[in-house]
Amino acid sequence: MTIKYPEAEDMIVHYLRDKLIDPKGRITSVATENHTPGAGDTTITLTHSPLSHIDSITVDAVTKKIWEDFYISPGSSSSVVTFDTAFAGTETVAVNYGYIKAGNWVYPFLSNTTPNTRAKYPRIVIETVDDPVDYMGSGTSTMKAYPHLRIHTFCESEAITFNGETYGGRNAARRLCRYAFSQIKNNWRDDLSPVLFDFEVISGPVNNPLDEKYRIYRSMADIRLSILNEGETQ
Repeated sequence: MTIKYPEAEDMIVHYLRDKLIDPKGRITSVATENHTPGAGDTTITLTHSPLSHIDSITVDAVTKKIWEDFYISPGSSSSVVTFDTAFAGTETVAVNYGYIKAGNWVYPFLSNTTPNTRAKYPRIVIETVDDPVDYMGSGTSTMKAYPHLRIHTFCESEAITFNGETYGGRNAARRLCRYAFSQIKNNWRDDLSPVLFDFEVISGPVNNPLDEKYRIYRSMADIRLSILNEGETQ
């Protein structure tokens, strides 16, 4: 089998859903599921959907890494995990994951409409601003991409608590942006490499203009990462 890579923003969305704690508790962590795939199988189907993120997967107590040993195909009614090696039929696969039960909060795109219910906030959006690519050499089809990613955060006027502190309004939006920004900045070598690598800061968290109609405070930060064969297979 070959591992399928999603777009870089989808990887970062999955990563932040896994590592950040939603102040509103909209993602429910599920107790570990044990699966026993048959001989020759390469997939397992999770019990709950839609999938938010994979916390951990082990095969016979050996930890496997997403985008290296397996990839995910999340769906609204069924979510599938595909492994790079077929099973012998004797293994036990233990999966711990989160699923979206009461609304999402980290998205891989900007909405075309402005949500205006309190349950929608706070929220984080990862957007690809630019995505230049280069061939790794003349005789190879391998391409290295350098996606420029933007972290957007949106908070309502009421105070929220995350990362052990309580913030309100403009400060909440910027601190939430820094919460996501710092998680990537401080941990990319251990958590994202070697699939995503060469982290670069373009701009740290800054405030955006207030959405006066809906009283939504906004912030953003820009980063760059590198990836081989983005959106393809490896």
